[in-house]
Amino acid sequence: MRTVFKKIAVTVFSVGIVLSVFSSCSDDIVLPPVPTLIGEYSGHYSLIDFSLGGAGDTLIDIDVNWVFRKDTYELDDTTKTICTPSGSYIWSGTSVNLEENFDGNSGGVCNPSRNPIGDFSIQRPDDSLILKQNIDNIFKEIRLKKIQ
Repeated sequence: MRTVFKKIAVTVFSVGIVLSVFSSCSDDIVLPPVPTLIGEYSGHYSLIDFSLGGAGDTLIDIDVNWVFRKDTYELDDTTKTICTPSGSYIWSGTSVNLEENFDGNSGGVCNPSRNPIGDFSIQRPDDSLILKQNIDNIFKEIRLKKIQ
């Protein structure tokens, strides 16, 4: 009789320990959110031409609003300096590739070659994005702060 009682006591004790371990650990597991660019941003876009040397010529220096969705982006430039581009993007964590879908309906006179397209390095301090590109002495920089 004592051995049956001991077996039952050991089994109940073991099950109790296993259940307490599982129930206490479930609250301790915190997974970080999956990184994403999705959201609405406000910021600044600048384009500087260093091809003639020196300090460079600032060709674009404007405030912009930017929306990243799952696979697409939209840039709102009220001055129509850069044709209000939109398109798709691929984000690799350290860089982002912007592919423009230009339909020619910008609503104003603009120069599509000044639009932010191609590969940009990306930095993500806090709730901000900094995108940089330097091709053939043309430097493009986009500084954005998340608003939603």
